[in-house]
Amino acid sequence: MSKAYKLYDVIPNRSTGSIKSTCIDVVSRVFRGKEVFVEVRRWDKGYPIKSVDLAGEIAREIMMRGIATPNINAKNTVFVGIERDFVVVGYASEEELRLFEKKALPIEIARSVIGIV
Repeated sequence: MSKAYKLYDVIPNRSTGSIKSTCIDVVSRVFRGKEVFVEVRRWDKGYPIKSVDLAGEIAREIMMRGIATPNINAKNTVFVGIERDFVVVGYASEEELRLFEKKALPIEIARSVIGIV
């Protein structure tokens, strides 16, 4: 099944500190106490940190703060997309993924979807 990510924030500062801070914020608000998977995509391949390394750093920060449990098999996902001039942070929750099993997507979800991959 594809995942539809809801937009959480678009941040102009591409520093790892900004990215981590935004991811911690979304996990605190949406996935507190749950299992979560961190997925990073570098659309700008010139970004100095590999996707897997940045995802690992974010997951370690989540674990150290004790706000959620990073798990590669979790259905709750935080998504980071790094573009040349900005970073997109979104999320997909296990509950919302069930909505895609229906034939029509509710409009309140469709308005906030940033991508289906």
